[in-house]
Amino acid sequence: MMLLLDTNILIDVLRGEAVALAWLEQQQQPHISVITWIEVLVGCRNGEASRVQGWLESFPRLPLDGAIAAQTVRLRQRHGLKIPDAIILATAHCGDFSLATRNVKDFPLALGGVVHPYRLEPAR
Repeated sequence: MMLLLDTNILIDVLRGEAVALAWLEQQQQPHISVITWIEVLVGCRNGEASRVQGWLESFPRLPLDGAIAAQTVRLRQRHGLKIPDAIILATAHCGDFSLATRNVKDFPLALGGVVHPYRLEPAR
């Protein structure tokens, strides 16, 4: 199964979440959306962007195109997804990827092509 990683998966890895690291190590060449690339870099602290950008380059990055734009509109209209979320899911759908995300609220399994690979334990 080809996977497209949602932003929260990459953030978990960058935060050193053991379950995320272990899960990602088992995946074969997961891809990211250009939107995920942007969201991760925008969230970087000062001085981290260069290192994080280098790490992100290890993932094939999928650009936007006309088919993804059209699918984004359909997903937004049918399901009320936020534009960035709709772009990420449209990228997965158009490329025949499954979207790996922990965002069960915005990406329920019922949308199709979505996997929830792990759960983080609540902080005690």
